[in-house]
Amino acid sequence: MASDNPVVPNPRRIFIFDNPRTCSHLFSKLFANHPELQLLYHPFLAAALYGPERYQQKTKHCAAADEVQQEWGTSEEFREWNVVTYESANRKLVEEIEAAERQNKSIFCSEHLNALMKHDLMLTHLRSPNQNPNPQIPPPAEPTPENPTEIPSPLLATFTPILLLRHPALSIPSSWRTESGIKKLEIDDEDFYLLTTYRWSRDLLTYLLHQSASSGWRKPIVIDAYDIVHQTGALTGKLCGELGLDPAGTQESWKKLPREQWPDHSVVVAYTKDLLGSSGVHRGSGKPLEENFNIDVETEKWKAEFGEEVGMKLRKCVEAELADYEYLRSFKMEI
Repeated sequence: MASDNPVVPNPRRIFIFDNPRTCSHLFSKLFANHPELQLLYHPFLAAALYGPERYQQKTKHCAAADEVQQEWGTSEEFREWNVVTYESANRKLVEEIEAAERQNKSIFCSEHLNALMKHDLMLTHLRSPNQNPNPQIPPPAEPTPENPTEIPSPLLATFTPILLLRHPALSIPSSWRTESGIKKLEIDDEDFYLLTTYRWSRDLLTYLLHQSASSGWRKPIVIDAYDIVHQTGALTGKLCGELGLDPAGTQESWKKLPREQWPDHSVVVAYTKDLLGSSGVHRGSGKPLEENFNIDVETEKWKAEFGEEVGMKLRKCVEAELADYEYLRSFKMEI
């Protein structure tokens, strides 16, 4: 049980909480060669998606997605992941933190929130008749928030938390491209909502802000992926100042990794192949969507790429998350 006494957070235990397809791997790549940091990716993902406590056992999804789950449950490639529990993941996380600190380094860890949130909280919200109420600023008085994650509060209290956001008109279609191919999800599957909603970020931010005000926890830092891509140097400079890191240790370009040096796990490659094949931050051409967002224009693009039905359902998914995204973005670190 967490102590009510104020804690002094370790400013260098950095934990990034994100959604899939929010440029989280790109964000970590900027710090990958920093001499003061030890990167750690997805310590809870195996427990959430592949282990004996995986939440897909409780969610409603199509038969094709269920077949993928069954295949992964018996595949030699997933054997090590199939035995990971939240307890063992937490134990491993502590070991990684302690190992980094013995080398005078700070952990720089990232995880998707759908892999961290307590299952009963996710499922209760998932099946609520009012999934996405418009957030109020300031929010109405509510009971004291509880820790919504599987990370024990005494450990969570030692982190410098970073919440990573990306415009839902970018993150949700990107999730559909990957999840429909890799997990064979359908867009109405409950699993897809768990991956793409900003409700988990909102719940966590509420809890962290409360703990910061009442118990001395480090105030969460909110970062928008727009700044990662389009204001990279300014972002890393500002963040390094906040974290007490030397900005000279960050990078915007890197040597392209030869194909033979890519990870030997098919799913890892499937999710990260764009970054694995990159040599730096790719900004594309033209005006970024965030600077000129038009839901009608984007809907036509989705319909052309995915078909009429999926395109319209993506529009509905994006519209449902816009209010939470804008609310969370109101807390973002200014560059």
